[in-house]
Amino acid sequence: MIKKLLFPILLVLLVSEKINAQQDRAQLGIKVGYNLSYIAGEEIDDFIPRNTIHLGLVGEIPITRYFAIQPELLYSFQGSYVQPGFTDSSDLRFTEWLLKLDYVTLPIMAKYYLTSGFSAEVGPQIGILTSSRLLKKSSVNGVSETTEDDLKDLIAPVSYGVNIGFGYQFEDGLFFQSRFNIGISDIFDFDDALSQRNHVFQVSAGYKF
Repeated sequence: MIKKLLFPILLVLLVSEKINAQQDRAQLGIKVGYNLSYIAGEEIDDFIPRNTIHLGLVGEIPITRYFAIQPELLYSFQGSYVQPGFTDSSDLRFTEWLLKLDYVTLPIMAKYYLTSGFSAEVGPQIGILTSSRLLKKSSVNGVSETTEDDLKDLIAPVSYGVNIGFGYQFEDGLFFQSRFNIGISDIFDFDDALSQRNHVFQVSAGYKF
């Protein structure tokens, strides 16, 4: 009788040990997702959200059964559309401006698992500016034209923010995340610049190995 009981007990112990080992190990993965980015701040109300993407690497380092640190390294396309809406004496009408700000971002998220797989997340983020361009579409007497200006001398090279969000990860490593990045540093870097900051809503999917 004892021998018959030993086998299922040992089997349960082995399975439990394997599950605990999987929960305790660090993971590395990839993610890609949707950005709804916009700029907000003082006085200017003409910024319109830009639909873009982000993609990159994600890791997870377990601290306890319910708490983990999730560092990420992402490339994020951000910025906003601007509607200047003016016409000068030469009948030059700017129909659309697009401020394109691209960053390499490093979020460090603290994750608390509310239930198995479902987590609340919060953490700081630093963004390194890689590209800052202003694309202007105009129409002169019915002829469309697009011009591009480099704004590297006007945009701050580093952007700081705070992320808050939620995530769900399946046992096989597939995960989904929803996050809002609140900018806390000004994007413009010149004298008398208005205070304007990046804000980004993100929805992501990925896989951890």
